[in-house]
This record gives sequence, structure tokens and C-alpha cells, in this order.
Amino acid sequence: MHVLVLPSFYPEKHRPNSGLFFFNQTKIVADYVDKIGVVYVEQKSIKKIFNSILSNLYQKEIKFESGVLTYRRKGLSILNQYNFGSKIWIYLTEKLIFDYIKDNGKPDIIHVHNLFNAGCVAYKIEKKFGIPFVITEHASSFLLETYTVKQLNICRSIVDKSLALISVSSALSISIKKQLGNRKINVVPNVFDTTLFKLRKKTPKDVYVFVCVGNLIPNKGQLFLIKSFALAFPVYNSIQLLIIGDGPDKEELENYVESNNLSDRIFFKNSISPSTLANTYNECDCLVSPSTKETFGVVIIEAMACGLPVIATRSGGPQDIINEENGILVDYGSENQMAEALKYLVLNKMKYNPTVISQIINEKFSPQVIASQIIKFYV
Repeated sequence: MHVLVLPSFYPEKHRPNSGLFFFNQTKIVADYVDKIGVVYVEQKSIKKIFNSILSNLYQKEIKFESGVLTYRRKGLSILNQYNFGSKIWIYLTEKLIFDYIKDNGKPDIIHVHNLFNAGCVAYKIEKKFGIPFVITEHASSFLLETYTVKQLNICRSIVDKSLALISVSSALSISIKKQLGNRKINVVPNVFDTTLFKLRKKTPKDVYVFVCVGNLIPNKGQLFLIKSFALAFPVYNSIQLLIIGDGPDKEELENYVESNNLSDRIFFKNSISPSTLANTYNECDCLVSPSTKETFGVVIIEAMACGLPVIATRSGGPQDIINEENGILVDYGSENQMAEALKYLVLNKMKYNPTVISQIINEKFSPQVIASQIIKFYV
């Protein structure tokens, strides 16, 4: 079985965490097929382009990345969220697939990650070469219901041509059905790196630390969490909140923390590598995921694999993961609910068994489990 993976976005040098879940899933599938490759056109901003060496623009790079043959096209894809930029990216990706096929032969199947814009490419490749494709959808745009009528019509055409449509959570599956009609949708969750995210012996400490990981954008709900934290713990210096991530909201969040005299208890850290993140989880006590909408929540299973309980909003994906044994679900926007959940975790930390939490997550989301679910759609 020869599989070609076609992601809509993927880790890049300047964005190492972009599409990391696509990368991780590709790595685990590689162990179960005869041959696997990735084709990806990088999506650099104009600023990044002008900061680059001009001779590197639009150059093709072919190399093995973690054992996976990867074809990359360096360069610019202008405003990929708009029609003009999408057409450029689709055209360049299609041309790169031609190169891949010329060098490696036709794959037996293409695995698409996200209908936009990789699904559009797979649709065209299927028409030209007759290569079937399956789709795994991760996009929060379905949960947020931001796709236009025209975009949804395109999605229907692509889905109807595919062998299978896979969703990463039950909530996302329901939302897709609502907008695309009664298509059959299979739920296969995301995977995590079990070599990095695992339970380690913790060093006793006097401080209880909540950690929140994600892009600093409105959808991730960090301001809501900060306000709830201040409500729950107005004076306790032995309880802290660590916010990890980068994004356009960072300055606003830092200013809010400083102006409300919370700087001695709420701290910020830039995005970090997966290995550093795994170490950080093992130094913290509880993960908080305060998103408005979340298609899955990879950080949730990564933190749980390290033995952490989780407080999350009922934002979609977390409802498939969180139960009474491993955490608490709250309504987004209810500062009182979030504050009570934060206080409950501190007062009842012995209720949550790190070994049990980690074991169950490994049983449900390990590479072996997820890979076996994915490859059945290739046959």
C-alpha cells in the first residue's frame, strides 16, 4: 500500500507546531503501510519572504522527515484564506504532486487533512489520475459555522467523491452533518506522541500550578480563564497559572494581568517544543482548556498522558475525552463555573489518580490504536 498524505498545513521551520497533529498521524501510519509520502507547499507570509534568501523562493525540497519522504515547495502562498491565495496554493500543490508521481509512481490512495484546501487538490488529482482519497477533517470552521454557501457546496462535491470522511470528534461530526447534509462520517480521534508525553515521578512542591496551552487568539479563551482565575483566587500566591503560546492577543492579555495586579501569580511563556512541553506538564498540576470551540484538543490528551486532570469548556472535542475520573467540563463564558472548577481541583487534587488518567489515555489514543483505525479506510 502506497499512501500520499496531503495536509492543508504542516510544520515549517518558522512554525514548528503548525499542523503537528497531521505530522504525528503520518508518522504512525508509516509503520503500517509499504510506502508513504507527504506533499506540502509552505505558506509563508510576505514579511517572512522578504526576510528570506531570495534564491530560496519556490524551490523544491525533497528529504526524509522522521522517516517519511516529504516533498516541500518553499515560497509564498498569498492570503491563503481568500480565493486568490487558495488558487495559488492549489495550483502549486497540484504541480508538486505531479513531481512526486513522476519520481515515485502513483500512490494507491491520498489521505487528505482538511477539505480546504487540500481536499480541493485531491478532487482534481482524482479526476486526472483516478487516485482515490479519504479525508480527515479537523477544521474549527465547521464548529464555528463560518463557511459560506459556496464553500459548503464545494465541500459537498469533494466529500461525495471521496472514499470516506473522517472527523476527529463527535461534536465536529454532528456539525459537519448539519452543514453538509446526511453524509456518513466516521470518528477517529487524534493521536499523541507516547515517547514524549508520559507520566513521570513528580517532585513535591508548595505551589499548585494550572497550565493553559494554545495560540493566543480569541477562540482559545485565555482572557476568560484569567478573569475566572482572579475570581477563584483573589489572594493566594501559592496557586499559579502558566499560559503557554504566542499570538496577536498576547499584549492585551499581558496588559490585563499587569493592570489587575496578577503578575505575581499569572505567567506567560512563548510556544515551546513538544519535549519541553512534556517536561512542563510534569511540573504542573492541572491543564485548563478554555476554548470557545475545539474540534478535538490534542493538548488535553497530551497533558492527561502525563497524569494531569483537565478542566475544559464544553467546546466540542473535550466532551469525547473528559469524564469524572479525569476532569471537569464547564460552560464557556461562565466565570463562576470556571472559578468553582479551579477551586475544586485545588481542594480535591487527591481525587484524581495520575496513573489511572495516563493509562486510560494510552489505551484510547496511542499510536497503535489510532493507526489501526485509520488504515482500515485505505483498503
